[in-house]
Amino acid sequence: LRPLPADVNRDLSERLDKPIDDSYGDAEYLEMGGGVRGQVGRKSQASGRVAYQQRDFENDSIEGLEEWVMSMSYITKFTARFQGGVEVSRRIVPWTTRPGNSAVSTSVNPFVRRQLWRNRVSVSASMRYDNAEYYETDGRKSREDETWSFSGLIDWKALDYLTLGGGSGYTKVDSSENESDAERNTVIARAMWNY
Repeated sequence: LRPLPADVNRDLSERLDKPIDDSYGDAEYLEMGGGVRGQVGRKSQASGRVAYQQRDFENDSIEGLEEWVMSMSYITKFTARFQGGVEVSRRIVPWTTRPGNSAVSTSVNPFVRRQLWRNRVSVSASMRYDNAEYYETDGRKSREDETWSFSGLIDWKALDYLTLGGGSGYTKVDSSENESDAERNTVIARAMWNY
């Protein structure tokens, strides 16, 4: 690990020292919808849900947001030790770096997982595509990001109650605001307590 440059550290310190801006008041979600879940054949499971979601703010000067949202998933076992699936979702989320603003996030996440060596070792790979549309407090769409992520993991069940794992990932963000473009590689290390 290497330390962050001094100007980045200073900028982070200044932002973290600022009080949280709560002048926008609370936001509330109203959602109406329904869904289904069940077996699809002997080896597969599927679920789906559709809803109408609304995000309103306590502060009347902030434009609310209304969208049709959904989530779907399909998981299947190709063999006793090999499974895969896909998850798709669309939802309204807070724009975390700008209080009072919202985003509509659409994501697609296919994945595969394979058990090896007496079910003690497993390998998995996933890809994720996200499209986020960001809205200002006046309801105007101001930015759109497309994010591609890829990751691979290997997990080892060292003991009945302890799993150790590691892997790597890659993420690329293409934004309509060029200064928000990003690209990064990550190294993943994890320990999980199973009970």
